[in-house]
Amino acid sequence: MNVNIRRCVLILACLAALCAAQQPAVASSPPKWASPVQLGGDLPSSWFPDIQADATGAVRIVFSASLIEGDVNEIDGLHGAVLISELGADGWSEPADIAVMDGGIASRPMIASDGQYAHLIYRTADPGVPVRVVYRRAPLTSDLGNVHSWSQPLILSSDEAYWTQIAVLPNGGLLVVYNRVTQVDVNGVHDRRTGIFSRRSLDQGATWEPEVRVVETIGRVARTSLAVDPASGNAVLVWDEGYDNLTAQGVPEAVAAAVSSDGGASWGYHVRYPNDAEQSLVVTNGTLTVWFYRSVVDSTIYYRTSEDGGAQWSLQRPVPDAVARPYSGPHNFDKLSAAFDGDGRLLFTWVGADEAAPNGVSVMLATYADGVWTPPEVIASPVGWAEYPRIAVALGNRVELVYFVRDKEFDVGAYTLWTVRGTSDAKAVAPQEFAPVYAPTATVPSPAPIAIATQPTVPAETTPLETEIRWNDTPQKTLTSPVLPILGITAAALLGALLVRRLVDMVRDAQI
Repeated sequence: MNVNIRRCVLILACLAALCAAQQPAVASSPPKWASPVQLGGDLPSSWFPDIQADATGAVRIVFSASLIEGDVNEIDGLHGAVLISELGADGWSEPADIAVMDGGIASRPMIASDGQYAHLIYRTADPGVPVRVVYRRAPLTSDLGNVHSWSQPLILSSDEAYWTQIAVLPNGGLLVVYNRVTQVDVNGVHDRRTGIFSRRSLDQGATWEPEVRVVETIGRVARTSLAVDPASGNAVLVWDEGYDNLTAQGVPEAVAAAVSSDGGASWGYHVRYPNDAEQSLVVTNGTLTVWFYRSVVDSTIYYRTSEDGGAQWSLQRPVPDAVARPYSGPHNFDKLSAAFDGDGRLLFTWVGADEAAPNGVSVMLATYADGVWTPPEVIASPVGWAEYPRIAVALGNRVELVYFVRDKEFDVGAYTLWTVRGTSDAKAVAPQEFAPVYAPTATVPSPAPIAIATQPTVPAETTPLETEIRWNDTPQKTLTSPVLPILGITAAALLGALLVRRLVDMVRDAQI
């Protein structure tokens, strides 16, 4: 082959590689959604669902509900319950009650699975006793809809608690986080406020370590959100500060985060961003960690990203074109939710303002991959007020979403629960196999909870570099953020032009 021809081929290959380098990585497409299906339609009222997909591919929903027929507009006389439903080949199973409590208690259950046990936490109490967080577990080989499959409730919180979270740690560990009422020293005066506490188990919930104070906060806290890297066990915790639902005191004034590198045994890297914001949510896939929250001044939803497990956070940015439902006040239960698919695409869902919806709000979804957001799309526009969406991805590409709908915007009413299935072209993840556990194992009582007040020392290098300003003046992106891609494209164009000119010269020389 002529030397010049070989050079031409080499130059063309270089051009192709150069062009490919300017293209973003190919990722999955946003899911395609089926029509919503009601779950537990014969129940007087259902709300506060949690959905979980484990490594085996199993998907489960737990939720709070009214169990006995009565006037759903009157809490007195009703019994509350925790119900569970499992996804099978024919759809969701009939919900079964696995715990019963007074009708005035919002149990707010959360569920997790390690492949051998289902782990459940919820709020409950006898009449006249503070409502605390309790834990139960059941072998996955048992009938999870049978209350006798579950261990006896084990009280985790030493006082009244709210906003619970549970996550599975590597090697059989569990981490539970909750907001608990405690005494806080405010200018020399003790005040009853909510603080953030955690408890950890290293043996699949059989025993639990004492209660740990995550961080010493003077501000009231609410809406904890927990994300754990399943490989390393590193945990990221975010929360709202300023207002709490238990005392109904304070106003939203900040969002904050803390990180644990030892599965919740200790906490550090505490950062606090003063903002008129709430509804903190964090999600991680071990590589990318994303923190969401919404403004209480307007309907903007913001996010931050971290590539080091929450030690450093980017500037806040708005989710493009995402409009949250109108802000109704600090005592609301709207909640954001997110999950990663098998290609690493982030699926983010919320209840947003939608003029075309019957009541002006719809369940919305936008996805994030390669630094780019897709436009928001409507998943469901129910008659009523949608709230509390929760999303899960099973085996990389099976997407399930659940939410509840209020028949009255704020008051107690006949709430309904709905599920939606998404079809994704993301990469499938092979199911994991675990040694089965066949017999229930009673939970071993743990030592009495001990409140350990800790004040983690924040390393100087973890202090945020930017000065946070309030919502009316969103921090601007750094100059290098939009300029670097432009410089790359410009350099590629100039280099391509030079290579093409050289190619033409060599072809002409070869012809001579």
